[in-house]
Amino acid sequence: MLAAQRGGIETADTRLSDDGRHLLVRRFDRDAAGNRLAFEDMASLMGLPSSAKFSGSVERIIKTLAAFCEEPLRASALERFFRQYALAMMLRNGDAHLKNFGVLYSPQGGGNDVRLAPCYDMVTMAAYAPLSPTGTTHDIPALMWRNTKRWFKPRDFVQLGSLCGIVHVDRKLETIASGVHAAARALADAIRNHPDNHETGTKMLRLWRDGLQQAGLLREHAFPSLEP
Repeated sequence: MLAAQRGGIETADTRLSDDGRHLLVRRFDRDAAGNRLAFEDMASLMGLPSSAKFSGSVERIIKTLAAFCEEPLRASALERFFRQYALAMMLRNGDAHLKNFGVLYSPQGGGNDVRLAPCYDMVTMAAYAPLSPTGTTHDIPALMWRNTKRWFKPRDFVQLGSLCGIVHVDRKLETIASGVHAAARALADAIRNHPDNHETGTKMLRLWRDGLQQAGLLREHAFPSLEP
């Protein structure tokens, strides 16, 4: 979530507990006046049960957002989704399924204010899967992309940007990657302050490095050393 915040992505308000073991997430289904907003995740919008959350595709989410969001909120929703999903690929978030993306709207809005909800569940799920000797993960993404489940390479980010109508994809990716680099440095500090989290934290750093490198966005001088 810190990577999302540092990478210019709208997020729910979160705070890490003092012991580093719990993430507190403030409710984001309220407007500025405190009125409750309606929330629906992508599985619900697609008419699918929760059990089918791993059966969708990235392309179908884009089509669903385009269908439910009216202009000018449609362009904003697609750009925000691009940012969220691009980050999920860099962070090796294999848990980025249909229920981890959703929309907000006013119950009295008549459906003309549907917009993408802020990022609220960004995790490196691959850190809990076995790793190969080279540090790459055996985990795979939750959603299909181009009829397969695989981690993105540079051309995939470009294609995703094209589907979302994004201009200057490279600039937006650099901003997102900067957030990952900043979060990596903060994670390295957290590992030193909380030795009990060393194993999982180190795996996360290896996966983030791998994700940035595969995306062609790794800046060696800005990424913390993986050595103890």
